[in-house]
Amino acid sequence: MTEKLLLVVGVTALCMLSPGPDMILVMRNTLTGSRRCGGLTALGVLTGNMVHIGCCTLGIALLLLRSPLAFSVLRVASALYLVFLGVQSLRNGSTTRAESHAPAGRPILFGARVAMLK
Repeated sequence: MTEKLLLVVGVTALCMLSPGPDMILVMRNTLTGSRRCGGLTALGVLTGNMVHIGCCTLGIALLLLRSPLAFSVLRVASALYLVFLGVQSLRNGSTTRAESHAPAGRPILFGARVAMLK
């Protein structure tokens, strides 16, 4: 039991350390906003990951495995959201650091939303 738990913790740590959409979002918000904005985004990503853990604990992952329709709906919603983020990023690509001040809570919500929908 302990060996399996250590294996799961090790694999989870490696997955969390590998760069992905969350890391790119944190880097983007740090570079275009500020260090504080990047930190708040990282906090939002961690909050989103906690939601993932809670959903798995409650068995929603089992529902998605057993219901192809629910899985497809979630997958399409996630893809559409990522396309929306990409289009929004391209449209606002010329903003400077002075123009991109966001309220303190927004980077947290943005990070959590991306983490929950990936």
